[in-house]
Amino acid sequence: MASKSKVPETMQALRLHPDSTLHYEAAPVPSVSSTQILVRVSATAITRSELSWAETLSRPFAIPGHDISGTVVLAPPTSKFKTGDEVFGLLAFNRNGAAAEYTIALEEELCLKPRNLNHEQAAAIPLSALTAWQALFELGSLKAGTRILVTAAAGGVGSIAVQIAKSKGTYVIGSCSAKNIDSMKQLGVDLALDYVDGSFEAWIQEIREDLNERGVDLVLDCIGGETLRKCLGVVRTGGAVISVAEPVRDDWAEVKARLNDRVKTEFFVVRPDRSMLGKIKELVEEGALKDVVDRVWDLSQGNKAFEVLEKGHVRGKLVLRV
Repeated sequence: MASKSKVPETMQALRLHPDSTLHYEAAPVPSVSSTQILVRVSATAITRSELSWAETLSRPFAIPGHDISGTVVLAPPTSKFKTGDEVFGLLAFNRNGAAAEYTIALEEELCLKPRNLNHEQAAAIPLSALTAWQALFELGSLKAGTRILVTAAAGGVGSIAVQIAKSKGTYVIGSCSAKNIDSMKQLGVDLALDYVDGSFEAWIQEIREDLNERGVDLVLDCIGGETLRKCLGVVRTGGAVISVAEPVRDDWAEVKARLNDRVKTEFFVVRPDRSMLGKIKELVEEGALKDVVDRVWDLSQGNKAFEVLEKGHVRGKLVLRV
């Protein structure tokens, strides 16, 4: 392990207090074990509702922000990373995040940062891209020619999923608000549907009436609720509905109606994966995958950033500059 002489004892961090308020305050710099990596954080991205996750609430004075981009300060001698390496990654949800000047990471959570992104751009990638990758390829068996629907296509996961799917030669339908339709088309959406003006509903009805001809092979749902329920009606026989928002309910009539159609339904939570992150890094450096950053805030403005995020309708990710 490298020398600890240059690491201070305290740092500034965002911490969640027992009364559910976020405080920007001094905190101890975390101590690393012989298998952990200490990273000087440059930027982190925040995720909607993460302050109420069970994993967050289980830790006293939890630090949010599990996307990370920064520089390795201390690493085990056997690590693939060395002091000074610029890295990005996804930190496990059961440990503190990166809304602080320093954080702990494990080797399997990190990858070298894409050369063509700065830290703020890189921080917007890991959680969304790994979520999209695991949904599309592990659970959705995405391949060239697949016809896919992405709900909330302008959001953090949706905007990345659109790009990854297009890079594999698929036909992508995306639902979003009217203000984001042009930006979605720029990312590669073949058909953009405004979920506010009724075009999304009309499209769903049209698909239901002509399912064999125009049904989709795969739905990636990022909304849940009634949107997820309705999406069950647009998948072809043998297709799949993958949700990152909530599980499909067995008592929904739409579920019972599709029992004989072998429609797969799956809800999952993303996990860190260095190998996948390496493939995502390649797409970024090839120019096939771009970060989508709605706005960058200073770490000290974290409270305001979370307030904006919880109101919804954010395009891409909100990033905290550390």
